[in-house]
Amino acid sequence: MLDEETISEITRDVFAVFGYDTYPIGDADAANGIASSVAIDGPESAIVEVQMPWNIASQLATVMLDEPSAPGDFVQDLAGEIANMIGGNVKGLLNGPSKLSIPSVDPSAEHASSIPATADMQKTVAFECELGRFFVTVTLTSKA
Repeated sequence: MLDEETISEITRDVFAVFGYDTYPIGDADAANGIASSVAIDGPESAIVEVQMPWNIASQLATVMLDEPSAPGDFVQDLAGEIANMIGGNVKGLLNGPSKLSIPSVDPSAEHASSIPATADMQKTVAFECELGRFFVTVTLTSKA
């Protein structure tokens, strides 16, 4: 089952790669900024969305580049890679063979996730790390 604890564990592992500890928090104000998502297509399908303020994505990009700053296009690529890393871990938990899409990135999104008409489950988990707050949303769907 893909519950909040599993989403939290996956997210903690991904952010640990960048040297940051994250922990889930209760409800939080929206984290407008950069949004990235990947789709998983298979017998069980899912959408993984990551929403974070630009400064968090920018700092993660500087860690990856090992430079004091990162160009905007690299920050967007990094945001897509975060969704890809979380999505790849979610994909491994779903039944049957599946494919992971190329990440989609919106550099100026507001935190809002809509539940598709065929959604079986949607979980949004708010996180905090020393850089600030961000959200991960996982929406599961099954094919008939």
